[in-house]
Amino acid sequence: MAAGKGLSANVRVNERYVLWDVIASGATATVHLGRLSGPLGFGKTVAIKRLHPHLAKSDAFRTILVEEARLAARISHPNVVQVLEIVESRGEVFLVLEYVHGETLQRLLTLGGRPPVMVAAAIVRDVLRGLHAAHNVRTAAGAPLELVHRDVTPRNVIVTADGAGKLVDFGIARARGRDSTTGEDTVRGTLPYMAPEQLQGDRLSARSDLYACAVVLWETLTGERLFAGETEAAIAAKILDHDVRPPSAVSADVPAALDGVVLRGLARDPAQRFASGLEMALALEQAVTPAAPAEVAAWVERTARESLRAREAMLARLEEEGEGEAEPAVAIPTVSGASERRRWPARAWIPVGAVLLFLAALGARAQMTQAPDATVDAPRSPGHAATAATAATAATAAPSAAARDESPAASPAPATATPPPTNARPRPNAIPTAAPPPATAAAPAASPPCSPYYVDDAGHRRFDRQCLTP
Repeated sequence: MAAGKGLSANVRVNERYVLWDVIASGATATVHLGRLSGPLGFGKTVAIKRLHPHLAKSDAFRTILVEEARLAARISHPNVVQVLEIVESRGEVFLVLEYVHGETLQRLLTLGGRPPVMVAAAIVRDVLRGLHAAHNVRTAAGAPLELVHRDVTPRNVIVTADGAGKLVDFGIARARGRDSTTGEDTVRGTLPYMAPEQLQGDRLSARSDLYACAVVLWETLTGERLFAGETEAAIAAKILDHDVRPPSAVSADVPAALDGVVLRGLARDPAQRFASGLEMALALEQAVTPAAPAEVAAWVERTARESLRAREAMLARLEEEGEGEAEPAVAIPTVSGASERRRWPARAWIPVGAVLLFLAALGARAQMTQAPDATVDAPRSPGHAATAATAATAATAAPSAAARDESPAASPAPATATPPPTNARPRPNAIPTAAPPPATAAAPAASPPCSPYYVDDAGHRRFDRQCLTP
């Protein structure tokens, strides 16, 4: 089925889902609009997370995506984007999420600047409630999972068109039994939102996420970056030195009562922070009266009206295309290299069998009339064998060469994403237009005796605590 009407060509995942346009892109995956097609004309719009092609072949990244699904699926809360299921199709793994109509907090801050104080309080209060639910997830046996999100940032907060804040992306979350991907001297996350203990590679807890949430609250209240610097080492030094101004000192309309909530959340010692997301949310509600969902929704509408209208038009076209034809023509490309056998209906074999019997009869008749000394099969030339051997060697070598060429540092970013400069420096005292995704190139060799970070196979920055000095 042709996409038409402005939509990109659809891709069939399996018998139930179809992928459409990319709506978000990161270092390891893209998120697509998707369509669930069920019996009796049932349909539902979803979001589908798909690994980049050069990572989809990797067992390690498939495992990470599966673990993300398993962790996030245990969380059932209105302020956390829900994981619906995980799908495997033709060598790829896809994470199916609820589709949330809205914008990320990062984009809203970029488009409209800081929101009214009560709107900011309502959004962060919602995120804290979602975090509280995540932190209290238990295993099937009832044991605490001790889940830590590790990447609470404005990029991972979606504010819906009806005025709710939702937490998304548990891709680097840490839980009991999921520590194998992080070494002793490395940490993962987004540097300006890391708690001091996360930056130093110490033990993490729910209070580490509350620190990041306090950073988000400070920035949403002030419209500025809390920890900015020209190098990663400079930013890390500011976090560790922890010289933080109260938000009311930056924006005069911020009530002093909020200063206490923010500064307690930013305490260097985890024991001095709030004990839980619920406790911090209640303290926030006691300090000010958060805006009602209708007020938040009105701010989102004013700030992102054009992008929301464009998305609504896209959704309408998607639904129209989805109802127009039940069997899309485009199949998802095979990533693993192994093709699936096509299943033919039994009735299709009847004419095939008749043809085979006819050909067998002709062959038998020719064999009976063949001369006794006729040559059955002429020997192949030596050059033929050499050519076949060369082709086999090339085919065997191709995957390893592709693996080298398709590393995160060498692979181009998807056309829908605009990658930032490798060593882009954050602009001091301003929310950037786009939070840089994890770097995909090695740090420059100049200046410090050792780089404060390196880039792992996933394209994530991983910071060396021994080098985090300005």
